[in-house]
Amino acid sequence: MTLTIASEDGTLLVCYVLTQRDDARHVTVLLGVRFGVPCPPGPWRRFRSPRFGTDTSIAPGEVARFIRWCLTPADDRIEVDYRGVSIP
Repeated sequence: MTLTIASEDGTLLVCYVLTQRDDARHVTVLLGVRFGVPCPPGPWRRFRSPRFGTDTSIAPGEVARFIRWCLTPADDRIEVDYRGVSIP
């Protein structure tokens, strides 16, 4: 199961897969102007994230928490590859 959030103005498009291992958990940013990172056309970028929901469901409050997390500026975001391994 995947939670996908898209802003109406096209400045944010992110995907979060619910069934991720704790050590590899990340969000995939397809359009990230509002996420606070440049995402030019081309490869997606992934960033380590906290857990949202469970492996089988996500409640509305968790969706709101996910959106707030995405929109909160953070200088300490850790970029990772598709396996959740940090990119230097």
